[in-house]
Amino acid sequence: MTPLSRDPKCLPETLERLANDPTSTVYTEVAKHPACPPSVLRSLSQRPNCIVQLAGNPNTPPDVIEHIMQSGADRMVVALVEQADIQDSQQIEKHRADFDSVIARSIAHRPNCTQEQALWAVQHDHPQRLKFGQPAIESPQVPPYVVAMWQLAQDAR
Repeated sequence: MTPLSRDPKCLPETLERLANDPTSTVYTEVAKHPACPPSVLRSLSQRPNCIVQLAGNPNTPPDVIEHIMQSGADRMVVALVEQADIQDSQQIEKHRADFDSVIARSIAHRPNCTQEQALWAVQHDHPQRLKFGQPAIESPQVPPYVVAMWQLAQDAR
């Protein structure tokens, strides 16, 4: 069976219905789907479990992307603390940095990522901490002078 997020035959009406499913594995697949309507993605933005998927979906409305950039990692941390009952502030900050990186990388590699979004992503990615995925600095939207300055900073470490 093909995962929902890769099924090109899935109709927008089906995605809309599945977005209301209470199971996070179902609605996160909906949030990844390239044919998911912007209105459905907007409604899914209220669910912290699918922030990363929304950040990478090219159909996610620009205002939702802006909201994710402003508070996505914080919302994910709050959900994690509530679900896992984490109290250690150092552990919480580690998760926040990791969530920030994953969100930044998802936004930076959207096909319709703007230069402003790519620059935000470079500032919020922590490549020395997160060893998987494609770093934000590799986004085609990052200007060459920023890549050069970033490389100089990495070399100085």
